[in-house]
Amino acid sequence: MDKKCIILFLFLGFLGSGCEDAIEKPDPEAAGYRYAPYAMGDARIYKTDSIFFGKTNFLIRDTVHCYILESVRDSFLNGEDQIIYEIDFYTASTPDGPWVFADNGFLQMGPDKMIRTEWGLDFVQLIFPVKRYLRWNGNARISDRNMILVKGEPFEPFLYWKGNSYYYQDIRQMDTIEGKSYQKVLWVDEISYEDDLVNYVKSFRKYAWDVGMVYREFWMLKTSIDSGDKSWAEKAEQGLIIRQSLERKN
Repeated sequence: MDKKCIILFLFLGFLGSGCEDAIEKPDPEAAGYRYAPYAMGDARIYKTDSIFFGKTNFLIRDTVHCYILESVRDSFLNGEDQIIYEIDFYTASTPDGPWVFADNGFLQMGPDKMIRTEWGLDFVQLIFPVKRYLRWNGNARISDRNMILVKGEPFEPFLYWKGNSYYYQDIRQMDTIEGKSYQKVLWVDEISYEDDLVNYVKSFRKYAWDVGMVYREFWMLKTSIDSGDKSWAEKAEQGLIIRQSLERKN
């Protein structure tokens, strides 16, 4: 198993969201729970493509391709009778394995939010009821000074990634992603920051009805090149771009 793929998985596990609890209890029929249809024995395989940017005496671009499997291994009820799923994560170079265990985590389905617990942090990835244009402070529980290292370069994305930057941007009746068609696709925009010439942070996810997350992108880049003629993918000198898409779900 390529060590770069495991490192990439660890980085992906870090990326999540926190949320305050000021959300009303929704009508179960209209809440949008079917955007997160978890059950015992579920397995989802994601194709993951990433580009790492680094700079010493010259620019380095390192591309990593791998697959991440998340498998629901167990479930139980917490003290509030909310179901908790235990999820194991594996990585591989192909969608058919061989799979290497990477870590495990927990996912809690409550009446007003879906909470994913990984690396000792609670990430609120969806809030209910799902309503177009609903905004929330997705990183309320994450320190602004939380630092991420990419190829030895420190990043502090949460200096910019804060406030009510998370919102339900759109709900599309049909969407095609990586050649696969899905119905009732929810677009969750998490951040799009490019207010200075040096830093760029962008993150969004897509969830499909009765499927779950089907796509995500995350961009965290730096540059010293002051050029409006070049895209961020062209002028980036440090950071990374990650794209994930659902390969299959059982």
